[in-house]
Amino acid sequence: MKRKKYSFIFLIFSFFSLNLSAKRIVPRNLGPGKIYRHGMLYNEAVDIQRLGPLLIYMHDYIYKPIFFSILEFYNAGFLDSRVRKASITGKLDLSNLGIKNLYGLSFVLDNVKRVVMELDLSNNAIERISKKNFARNLSRLEWLNLSNNKIKFLEQRCFGFLEALKFLDLGQNFISTVPLFPASLKILDLSDNQIKKIEKGPFIGIKTLNLMDNSIADKEAAEEELSQIKGLEFKL
Repeated sequence: MKRKKYSFIFLIFSFFSLNLSAKRIVPRNLGPGKIYRHGMLYNEAVDIQRLGPLLIYMHDYIYKPIFFSILEFYNAGFLDSRVRKASITGKLDLSNLGIKNLYGLSFVLDNVKRVVMELDLSNNAIERISKKNFARNLSRLEWLNLSNNKIKFLEQRCFGFLEALKFLDLGQNFISTVPLFPASLKILDLSDNQIKKIEKGPFIGIKTLNLMDNSIADKEAAEEELSQIKGLEFKL
């Protein structure tokens, strides 16, 4: 009689020993250098208290935590190399992380040892932008990319503190209502959203505007409205 083969689902505890008094997860069987988190080799024990909301799942012995805010990513050490690079270049890359909210952004910026001129938050899962998100340490920011997120809500004047902003990409989101933008803004991409009605107010002062692939009900009326803005080049 052939011996039956069984598939077992091992809990995370079979690969980690828990030291609850120290509140740390310590790699046991796999050892340092065998665990990958978000594509990066992870060589240190993980501090439970610092991680916050965390989901760990197993697939071919690869463990990945799922974080929600920028602060959680930072506290877990996954932004260290990006912060160091931004301290040299003035360009902070926070793209492709799966971030759901911007809580803790100002704290991360406090640790960048140079004025940030460019900020990339594209290809995440951000759902809303409020005024407090960009209230600190970004007064000289000129370039901001928020494309390919899940943004549905933009608080009125949510970009009001970005007094030097010149380029803003909000393409590939779920935006239906357009807020007011800083007077400094010259290039704005709102393509592939859910905007239905166009009013000229928010776009005064902008030089290049992309509104393609929206749900604009009356494109003729929208074109007439935008044509009243002097010096504006736009696509509908």
